[in-house]
Amino acid sequence: MGSTTVFLISPMLHTLRYPFLLYPVLILSAISKLVVALPF
Repeated sequence: MGSTTVFLISPMLHTLRYPFLLYPVLILSAISKLVVALPF
């Protein structure tokens, strides 16, 4: 499972050229934007 995760994430990291530590921050910000955009 770990090898497949690296296989899926590595191309995205090389394409986006973001630091590995910044990637989870981008995911969290995207999730927070989706939560804010949802009507309650």
